[in-house]
Amino acid sequence: GSSPFELISFRETGIQATRATWSPDGTKAAFYSGDALCVVPVSPETGRATGPHKKIHKLALRWAGNPEWSPDGRKLAYNGPPGGDLWMIDSDGTNLRKITTSQGPRMLAPAWSPDGKTLAYGTRPKNAIGLYDIESGRSSELTETGNRFAPIWSPDGNWIMGNRDKLYF
Repeated sequence: GSSPFELISFRETGIQATRATWSPDGTKAAFYSGDALCVVPVSPETGRATGPHKKIHKLALRWAGNPEWSPDGRKLAYNGPPGGDLWMIDSDGTNLRKITTSQGPRMLAPAWSPDGKTLAYGTRPKNAIGLYDIESGRSSELTETGNRFAPIWSPDGNWIMGNRDKLYF
């Protein structure tokens, strides 16, 4: 390995990167910085930024969950304000859209299916697994877990595991 380094130099930019996640091809990273969701190009060989970061959406950080890349790296999904709904945005900052409208439960921890056609998510306080169909725009509840969790897809997309204190298959 190498010595640790900052993806974004706080000293040079005044930007503090938090909750970062790699794009599927390793050429970009998404992260939150203060009041925005940002994307920065990175070298898959060195892991270092290859250009300046871009603020792609201004949002209230305290409510935002980790951004999740679509399998093709073209979109990001995250939960955020108001009310903990799920949002989707193209990685260049265009086409922002609210994909759930919570009327009570908060939507948490979106996870893309391997084929990119469905988002699984957790709900709170109901503690259920929900599914959002990207093409139709419809949400459905899969099951109640009795516990908070973050859904995780199997590599073939046939199963969803929810974890927190217990694992559900």
